[in-house]
Formats: sequence, C-alpha cells, structure tokens
Amino acid sequence: MGPLALMSIMRDQAHGAPDRPFATWGKEAPTYLEAYSLATVLARYFAGVAKLSAGDAVLLSSPNTMGCICAAAAAQACGARTVLAPVGTPPEAVRELLRRKRPRVALVADPATCSCVREELPEAPVFSMGASDVDAPSMGYMADQAIGLVDEVYLKVEDLAFDEARDAPMAFAAPDGACATRRASELAAEGRRLAAERGLAAGERVSIAASFCTPEGMARVYAVLDAGATIVLGA
Repeated sequence: MGPLALMSIMRDQAHGAPDRPFATWGKEAPTYLEAYSLATVLARYFAGVAKLSAGDAVLLSSPNTMGCICAAAAAQACGARTVLAPVGTPPEAVRELLRRKRPRVALVADPATCSCVREELPEAPVFSMGASDVDAPSMGYMADQAIGLVDEVYLKVEDLAFDEARDAPMAFAAPDGACATRRASELAAEGRRLAAERGLAAGERVSIAASFCTPEGMARVYAVLDAGATIVLGA
C-alpha cells in the first residue's frame, strides 16, 4: 500500500520526475514540481497563518482546477478535514453545510458561496479560486502571506508533523446539501484500482471531466497522480 495523502504522492512524483506535466489546460502545462511547490506554500498558510490542525475543516468549492487539488493536498498535510462542494450549490444547502462542518478557511469560485461563508462564519478567511467576480482575495494573496512566513518561521512540509499514512477524511457535498465522507485510504485504494484497470502510465494524458467535488472524481485524481500521468483540465 502506497502513501494515502495527496501531498506525499505529489512529492514522490516531483522528486522522481520534476519536469513531467502535472496538468494541462489551454497552453498551460505546470509540472509536478510546480504543483508540489504550490501545495507546499498553501500548507504553510494553513498551518502558519490560519493555524489549522487535525479536526479543523477547509471548504473548497471550485470547478476542476490545479489549485483545488493543491489546496486539498495542503489541507490533508495539516490533518484538516477537506469539505468539497460543487460550484452552484444552492445557498441554503451551503449554509446548512457551513453550520454542520464549520470550516476555518474557505476557497470558493462563485459569489453566492462567498456571501454565505461571510454571513455564517464571519471570522473565516475567504479566498477566490481564480474567479474574477468573487469579492475576495485570490489564492495568490494567500500564497504571499505564506511566503511572508519564510523570514520569520520558514515552515517546510517536514515542519508540519506531516504523516504520510494519515487517513484524513474528505467530505463531498451534494447539491441538495447531503454529505458523503470518504477516508484518504478509501480514495487511494479506489484510485490505484482504477489506475491498474486502465493501465495508466507515467506521462499519459488523462481527461477528467467529472467534478473533483465527488468521491468518484477524487478517486480518479488519485489514480492519475499515483501513476504519474497528466491531468487534462477543462474537458
């Protein structure tokens, strides 16, 4: 059984083949090393600025993006629960989800979800997942805050008490507000089964049309990353 956490899988691929494309969309093709570096910076923010720890939650409401995967990996590295909600989830369902899960940080891609977080959890920092119409600072601002820690603390991944075998939970919210929880071990096992069935190879380009905000979508992410393949976004 290999590592359970997204961060450790990304790290292994970044060390083994740093120049291999992690994902592609349009003309963009960031490498595994670049993706792992972004995940590390986000983990520094979660641990060093937001003070996340095991048992806390991070809300991710985003379409398929590299940032969503990296943010999920960063939350896992801190032992935090990841709560994934599809973009366009009705406001009442979002509010109910927020009341139940009480995320400490939210990364969102639509204005309605941003407003819900600010109303229900006014102390929680909210960041835009690349959407220009969301009135919130971007992930780049979060990264700048984390990088600012370098002079003072310099939190490396190893400083996060990072446990490769940590079986962190992910909660997947349906549009009606229902929530299914899967452990990292379940998603990793399903991902490896899918990779073996398809015979995924390192460097192969794999289109993932399903939302990351479903157990099936995240299992496919695990499959692609575990094989060292390249995620084709926007398909």
